[in-house]
Amino acid sequence: MNYRDTSNETSALWSVDAIEDMAFLQAANKEAFGHAIISQIGNTYDPTKVYVLWGCVNAATPLPYTISAGAVFCGGEIFTVDAVSFTASGTAVANLSDTSDGDMRLFSDGSTKAVTRIKKVVIADGASGSGSLTGDSNSNFANFVPLKKDSYYYQLNTGGATITIDSSFNSGAALSSLFTYTTPNDGVTRNYKILFKASISCTVNSGCEIQLLSGSTVLDQCKVVNPNTSFTFEGGMICLVPNVSIAPNTVITVQATRLTNNTDCRFPSLVIEEN
Repeated sequence: MNYRDTSNETSALWSVDAIEDMAFLQAANKEAFGHAIISQIGNTYDPTKVYVLWGCVNAATPLPYTISAGAVFCGGEIFTVDAVSFTASGTAVANLSDTSDGDMRLFSDGSTKAVTRIKKVVIADGASGSGSLTGDSNSNFANFVPLKKDSYYYQLNTGGATITIDSSFNSGAALSSLFTYTTPNDGVTRNYKILFKASISCTVNSGCEIQLLSGSTVLDQCKVVNPNTSFTFEGGMICLVPNVSIAPNTVITVQATRLTNNTDCRFPSLVIEEN
């Protein structure tokens, strides 16, 4: 990282910083932040594209737009994005805004100038490709590229608690929801692998069935049945969904039902990992 050398400064010897020093430090910070972000993007980095660092999620269905606050990276710079809601006659485009923060600085000729500036990206209604951030279709909000992290790993545990199941998939009754997890609301559809484990205690010709859902879509079902009418059955199940594409802000649910009679299910863990 570039820096301003201060080792020559003492209580008896100091320098007067020039405009070149401030420009150098600004460029050094921009370069350092740029390298950090590009390392997260990887070898797919394209300096002409707009990368979403966080936020900037449209909660509505165009038209209109209801876009959350966030930040983007474009052309080596990081820009704050304010939340915005509007109905578009064209499309949502990103424009570069450069305004004064209101403070003025006195110059040697006696004039005052606004030199402390706020640069932001403003998303607004406009014609496709008209956004001033890139000057082409990469400024269209629809073409923003979410900064996808390398991996996500989540593990949810019940602490080994026993859950008594008293409903049925086919009865129309409310199911027992054992776990729920909501995928990140960042605009990225990811591929996940999902593992859930359970140990079952079944009494008198009974069993337990577990169902994994993404929203209302059933991803997988696992079943354990005790065919013996005389003994309590102790068993276990492991279900793995190796590669499933799940949209952002989707609730992943694990539910369980009894098959017959009384069934207790003990659920040690649910593991959700991005592929």
